[in-house]
Amino acid sequence: MVYRFEYHPARSVDEALALLAQHSGSEVVAGCTNALVDARAARKIPKAVVDINRLADLRYARREDGMIRLGARTTLTDCFALPFFTKEAPVLKMMAAEFAGPLIRNRATLAGNISYASPAADVAPPLLALGAAITLVSKARGTRTLPLSEFILGPRKTALQPDELITELAFPADGAVKSGYFKFALRNAMAISLVSGAVVIRMKGKKIREAGLALGAATPKPYRVTQAEEMLKGQAPTDALIREVAKVAAASTSPISDIRASAEYRREMTEVMTRRIIERALAR
Repeated sequence: MVYRFEYHPARSVDEALALLAQHSGSEVVAGCTNALVDARAARKIPKAVVDINRLADLRYARREDGMIRLGARTTLTDCFALPFFTKEAPVLKMMAAEFAGPLIRNRATLAGNISYASPAADVAPPLLALGAAITLVSKARGTRTLPLSEFILGPRKTALQPDELITELAFPADGAVKSGYFKFALRNAMAISLVSGAVVIRMKGKKIREAGLALGAATPKPYRVTQAEEMLKGQAPTDALIREVAKVAAASTSPISDIRASAEYRREMTEVMTRRIIERALAR
C-alpha cells in the first residue's frame, strides 16, 4: 500500500515556521531516518512534512557565551568532526561511534533523535548528562528554551508544540570533562539499547566538583539520576562510593520485560554498566 502526504521543502527558518503554522498535523524532517521508516510501517503517517534539510543556518557548532551551541541540523557524523568535542563533550563522540552505521549517521540529526522521544534514544543520555537545553521557535509565540530534562515527557511525547521548530541544542562549555558512555544491546551494531547511560564528571583537584549521570531505556523516558549525581558531588571518588552510586542508579529504574530482555536483567545491567562507565571516566 502506498501512503501519501504533502511534501514542503523549506528554504528558510521563517518559511519552515510559516509552513508549520499553515499545515496542521505536519511533521518536520531533516535526515528522515525515523519519519520514512514509520510511514512505511504504517506506524505514523503525517498529513504533511516540512523538510528543513536545505537550511544551512541550522547546521552549525560554536562556542558562545560560555555555551556550546549546536544547530538543529547537526548530524551524528558531525560529532566526530567538531574539534572541541574531544575536550568538552567526548561523551557525544562515544555515543556517535555506537549509533547505527555510517550511512545513517551521515543523515540522522541530534535534534531529530531527541524529538522522536524513544525511551531508548541514544542521543538523550549524553546530552542530559551534559546539562543540555533545547531551543524551540514558533511563528506565533516566538522563542523559548527548555532544559532537555523537561522536553521529553514520555514515549514518543515531547513538549514540542505542533507549530514549533527545534533550532538549537546547547550545553555548558566548562573546560575538560571526564566522560563515560555505555549502550548495552543484543548485537554490536544497528541495535536498539536494552539499557544505556552516560556520565560527565567535572573535577576540582582530587574531588568531583559536579557530575551528570543519565540513563536510557530504563524507564518510559531518558532521565538524569539526580540522587546519584548528588552523591558524587564534592566527593573524592572511592570504589565504595562508585558501587553505591551504581546501586542507586539501578534502583531508580522501572524497566519493562519484553522479547529482548527481562526487567530484572535490565536493572542488573544498569548497575554493572553504571559502575564501569564511572570507573572508566575517572581513569581517563
